[in-house]
Amino acid sequence: LNIINDILDFSKIEAGKMDIDPHDFNLYNCVEEVLDVFATKAAQLDLELMCKIDHRLPAQMVADSMRLRQVLINLVGNAMKFTQKGEVFLGVSLLDQQNGQDVEVGFEIRDTGIGIPSEKLSKLFGAFSQVDSSTTRKYGGTGLGLAISERLVRLMGGHITVSSQLGTGTIFKFSIRCKLNPQEKQDLNAINMAAVKNRKILVVEDNTVNREILELQLKHWKLQPVVVPSAIQAMQYLEKDKSVDLLISDLQMPKMDGIQLSTLVKHANPQLPIILLSSLGNDIKKKHPGLFTDIVCKPVKQKHLSQSILRAFQQQRGEPDQAPEFLLKKDFSMAHPLHILVAEDNQMNQLLILKILERLGYTPALATNGREVVQMLDKDPYDLILMDVQMPEMDGLEATRYIRKNYAVQPVIIAMTANAMVGDREECSRAGMDNYISKPLKLEALITLLQELAHRPKD
Repeated sequence: LNIINDILDFSKIEAGKMDIDPHDFNLYNCVEEVLDVFATKAAQLDLELMCKIDHRLPAQMVADSMRLRQVLINLVGNAMKFTQKGEVFLGVSLLDQQNGQDVEVGFEIRDTGIGIPSEKLSKLFGAFSQVDSSTTRKYGGTGLGLAISERLVRLMGGHITVSSQLGTGTIFKFSIRCKLNPQEKQDLNAINMAAVKNRKILVVEDNTVNREILELQLKHWKLQPVVVPSAIQAMQYLEKDKSVDLLISDLQMPKMDGIQLSTLVKHANPQLPIILLSSLGNDIKKKHPGLFTDIVCKPVKQKHLSQSILRAFQQQRGEPDQAPEFLLKKDFSMAHPLHILVAEDNQMNQLLILKILERLGYTPALATNGREVVQMLDKDPYDLILMDVQMPEMDGLEATRYIRKNYAVQPVIIAMTANAMVGDREECSRAGMDNYISKPLKLEALITLLQELAHRPKD
């Protein structure tokens, strides 16, 4: 059906029978609805799908929104198709405005995909043309999509260009001419954020472009954003600055994800509202009741984010929700006493595991490689060693084998590793490790483990 529709559209264009139907529409809604088409696929592929709309653009325009949507779906769809990892970005900007009525709107679709050889770029907008024959076999398609898009853009008074670097990604840019509706008095995109003006918001997002988009949006609403790229930096900032009014955190981040960060933050400051940005849907809030004031689905829509921010501050002023029983309690170590040594060479991982154990009331020791573990065990008999598998000088497996062979009093040794295959577990077991937890650490799994070990009979 898609092939037939493409051929019919192309035939109409070539015959001069394709008509443009200008009408009043909401530009912001049109762009965000296009991204909705691809949001689920982006989450499945673990791609960042992002959108940035120029705040100078009015919401209501007069143009053919159906043909604009067709071009955007074609270009964003191509970007998704040819991108295995990284990001797909859609930017919308005001290029020109004349007489207060005629507006030129620019669109940029940027990806981090396979790219296109420079000698092939001239063929892209030709009918039934693809980069090479293997493209059709691997990715499908008719080779008509870009030809149709190029002609539709021309019919809407604009032009389209492409630039690319093989192996790095591709950028499509196009423009269209629009008119403003002189009878449209109300700015439908205006969002009244005056009630929360000047509030300080800490944003945690590992993607550079997303950080920039969120920072500009919050500044546009007269808020005071502080943006950091990692959960560890967010915790460090919160410890030195107590004036933060709201935390906005991405869910999927390396080393420590948004749920782990929020649990630590809520333990230290139960009243701080937290908004989670997630491409995985709203089920997270049900699994972690009381942890988040709201979940905003990615790609983030301005309207949804503004509503979540306003709700967060309204809840803060009103009756607080019933506080959940957080897992991190200082008296945990009293009920489950253990003398713990952490063996970890990565600084970010060190900060995370030490912070969790300290919040549970423990005073853990730290070793950065297997040799240090052995040296420290000579001086102090530890009950438990949380042992990273991959460390310099002497790795965790080698250190475990040495300990099992040479010490009369044996500690419990738990492997910590990002590898999660059955073979990796068996290798840890053969080395003499008692159990296994995967990284990034899950709080519930670690706490359950500590409870069991603290009351394990001394052998």
